[in-house]
Amino acid sequence: PRPIVVAPAMPPDETTNALGRTFSAWLARELECRTVCGIHQTNSVKRDFITDPYYRITHSPSFEGDIEAGSAYILADDLYTMGGTLACLRGFIEQRGGSVIGMTTIGEKEGGHVRISLAQSPFCA
Repeated sequence: PRPIVVAPAMPPDETTNALGRTFSAWLARELECRTVCGIHQTNSVKRDFITDPYYRITHSPSFEGDIEAGSAYILADDLYTMGGTLACLRGFIEQRGGSVIGMTTIGEKEGGHVRISLAQSPFCA
């Protein structure tokens, strides 16, 4: 089966930022996959322009929604700063029986190219 594409975003009625969801919908269409909008970030952490790693670790996003155990997921976000949002969403999915097979973003905070590793990390639950 094809993977499921998901964006780490607030529910549509709680945000005006549609960039991540639009990117995930485009990616799903390009890969001939489906996207889900039922996985939501539950807290607004307001860390968009904060690069202090200690602040970002202590103000991490949390998520809710139904995960299809045994399914593969691709995470599609709008901006990569330090990778914390993607790491938290990955942990949420994997703790509920899904597997993350890829992650991508539209951009990086300084306009560079970043390799996002899927290797196991001792820092991820």
